Amino acid sequence: MKRLWIPLSLLVSLSTLLLFYQWSDAKGNAVDNSEPPLRLDIGMAIKEDQVHIGFTYDSLRPGKYSMQLPDEARDLQCTFNGNGTCRIINKAQMNLERIETVTIKYAIPLASTNVLMDWMLELEGNGEKVDPPYTLTLEDYNNIESTWVAPASKSSDIVMDNLRYLEFEQSNGPMPLLQPMEEKVWHYGNSVVTVAEGESLSASTRSELKNFLSLTGPAIVELDRPEVRIENAYLTTKGHDIKALEAEYISSHIKSIADVETSWEAEVMKDVFHQKGTSVAKEILTSLSDEQLSDWKRLLLAEEEVTDISKFLDETLSEVYGLETTFFKEQNRGESLLLYFHHQKKAIIEGTELTEKVLHYQGSTYFPLNELAVSARYDITEIEPGKIYRVKLPDTTYRFFVDETTFIMNEESFGIGNNLLKIMDGIPYIKADYVEELFHLRIISDENLFRLQKKK
Repeated sequence: MKRLWIPLSLLVSLSTLLLFYQWSDAKGNAVDNSEPPLRLDIGMAIKEDQVHIGFTYDSLRPGKYSMQLPDEARDLQCTFNGNGTCRIINKAQMNLERIETVTIKYAIPLASTNVLMDWMLELEGNGEKVDPPYTLTLEDYNNIESTWVAPASKSSDIVMDNLRYLEFEQSNGPMPLLQPMEEKVWHYGNSVVTVAEGESLSASTRSELKNFLSLTGPAIVELDRPEVRIENAYLTTKGHDIKALEAEYISSHIKSIADVETSWEAEVMKDVFHQKGTSVAKEILTSLSDEQLSDWKRLLLAEEEVTDISKFLDETLSEVYGLETTFFKEQNRGESLLLYFHHQKKAIIEGTELTEKVLHYQGSTYFPLNELAVSARYDITEIEPGKIYRVKLPDTTYRFFVDETTFIMNEESFGIGNNLLKIMDGIPYIKADYVEELFHLRIISDENLFRLQKKK
């Protein structure tokens, strides 16, 4: 055995070294087929009455691309890898056969205001929007005394002999640029708020702004402006009216995610969050707590795309309240102005299960009047459809009026009721409080059931 041990050891060692060498050689010669990440660098130069802009896409993938330039763009140029000229079809399309570094340049007129909007190129390739994170460098040759601000992280701001150089880092999407002159500037994260000269931000306004900007993400907000305006991440409002700004922003967001220019639902939501007293908005405001309104706001602004606005609003409202509603769907049909919710629990009276749903309106439970009376073996008569109903018990007769605060007992005396009888789901519903008080029925609410029993 001792004579065989050395040759075997040498054989194992040589085999191991050979395998290691082959693995190392294969690893060294392996081709990295992974594609480099797409990068975008944007350069901007402000000279006299023009803004010169260049977009450089590093490692742009092969495919067919279409571009949407700003309306006032001119002097379009396009190059591959810094020297080759792009072939642009119909001033808006180009084809790439391999991964390229593409630079697209153009100029736009310098606006008379101190705001730069609608300056960005929109590029779409292979059916998808090309919208990578980017770095923006800005060179201002006109006014080196005043800086520029944007809803983004500013990494450089250097004043040189004949220009001011700035650099911003942006996640993606459009970036408005503002050059404050006499306005005061307040920063909150990457957001920028301007206040007119001579004005100041109160603690309450700062708190409102923080709450608002925590929902919108980085933005430029200009206070003390002539109008409320929402344009991407550039926002203005009259005075310091943050509620008006927030309401307009929510309305604009709903129209944007539904891809519509007008929407009655969006106008209702504007009234709700501006707390205006229109009939539909008032119905919502009287039904929801401040906390529920705040939760609803977050759900609305978190959504990115919807196909049916009424359905979307009903679903989010149901989620916030904890019970299902079809309020906006019914408003769309012109059927109802009441905001009520459907209880998941069934109702049983004297062993008979009601087929109609139990409803919840302004914090109270409601039962279907007709089915309730019949199941309790009380006589009920519809004196005037949708308006007046008479219910006869063994010892008392009641005459109820829809939406009235009074009712008649035994045709001779009056009683007082608050929201006693309402038309919901197209039929009369009576409030649970008066079911117990007037109909002599005890209501026992279990986890999954309402049990109604006659009092003895």
